[in-house]
Amino acid sequence: MQRTESKLVLVVDDDEVERFLLRRALEDEGYAVEEAETADDALLYCRLAYPDAMVVDNFLPGKTGIELCEALRDEPATIRLPIVLLTGSKDPGVRELARRAGASIYLQKTPDPGPVIGAIAGLLAQMRDPHPTRH
Repeated sequence: MQRTESKLVLVVDDDEVERFLLRRALEDEGYAVEEAETADDALLYCRLAYPDAMVVDNFLPGKTGIELCEALRDEPATIRLPIVLLTGSKDPGVRELARRAGASIYLQKTPDPGPVIGAIAGLLAQMRDPHPTRH
């Protein structure tokens, strides 16, 4: 297990199994994890607590993950929140929509949580050091 200084990651997905698998993988890496099933639940959570990062499925009941990204970018407290947007869609237009909405990283959903863990770690490292030394 790596040391992550108990960074809090909010996982937003309407699929209970997906949330459980991501929670377990993130907790195994030392992250604290909270969950939300909908975009509205996630927005409410972000107004009450301040996660260090979010993992968001695009296909949610009600608002989509892309709409959630847009709403978060409109709020001063979450304008720079690292957001990993996940989708099972193979539509190349979704990637551009995610970028425009303010998703930090867009990933194809896979059974392997490794890319999500790596994305969260990389985004949080950038937050600690906004001007990394280039080699």
